[in-house]
Amino acid sequence: MFISNLVDDPQMVMPVQPIGAPVPNTLPPQHNGPAYWIKVSAKQDGSFTVTNQRNGFSKTYATR
Repeated sequence: MFISNLVDDPQMVMPVQPIGAPVPNTLPPQHNGPAYWIKVSAKQDGSFTVTNQRNGFSKTYATR
């Protein structure tokens, strides 16, 4: 619900080990799926709203 860009090629099983460190002097994998934004709208009172474009989910956080 809170993730805007999902994995391009999802794995069939959950990995058991963390992904290794990137290899020096190489480019990261290129994203080839749709790209969605996350919008944060802040108000002067300190509250803000976060909106996920992929699924339209929006949540407002009030000040304390």
